[in-house]
Amino acid sequence: MTTNFRITGKKPELWDAVTGDVRDLPSYIQAGNTTSVPIQLSANGSAFIIFRKDGLAGDTTKSNYQLPEKSIDINNPWIVNFDREMRGPANPVVFNTLTDWSVNMNDSIKYYSGTAVYHNTFKIKKVDTGARYIIDLGLAKDIANITINGKEAGSCWTPPYQLDITKVIKPGENQLQINVVNTWVNRLLGDALLPADQRKTRPLVGPDPRKGLESSGLLGPVNIQVFF
Repeated sequence: MTTNFRITGKKPELWDAVTGDVRDLPSYIQAGNTTSVPIQLSANGSAFIIFRKDGLAGDTTKSNYQLPEKSIDINNPWIVNFDREMRGPANPVVFNTLTDWSVNMNDSIKYYSGTAVYHNTFKIKKVDTGARYIIDLGLAKDIANITINGKEAGSCWTPPYQLDITKVIKPGENQLQINVVNTWVNRLLGDALLPADQRKTRPLVGPDPRKGLESSGLLGPVNIQVFF
């Protein structure tokens, strides 16, 4: 979409309050007392557009949003560890494809609330100098913390569920761990179906069962995007 600002003589910058990134927006048009800037926002997203540097003419041949030069897909099966103390499966579970916990046939996953740890690997032949490597989780419900090669890279909790992992990757095989946490809703709904003496949760006011279970887990698709 194109946004219009009542200012001229200055060039726009995008300030991302979530990541702390600040960068120029090279494509813009100034006419009369207005500067028009093409911007892209994720679902329910927002950004600060700041005008502080002098500039009269933008370059409309450039994009304000860089596209990746290549992508590394992660299609291997995922090994997922649930917390048995939170009524999750006692043993690791293999997810051949990433799926929603709330539609799983196993009640220990379907009604699970808590942290699940996803394990996988990906290979990078060469870490290119000057390139940025961004992991894209696709969709995660609701918070995901990412660790690569034993080093914590950061967390995602809003669209587009992406994180810069340039500093923690290496040539060859990389070990990927994603800790995913959902809300209490599914556990509360699951416990409500059990006899009272088997319930671990006892809310004064629980979620409305007519609204169904909440989508949970790492839904993907997961890939590594490379920007030069």
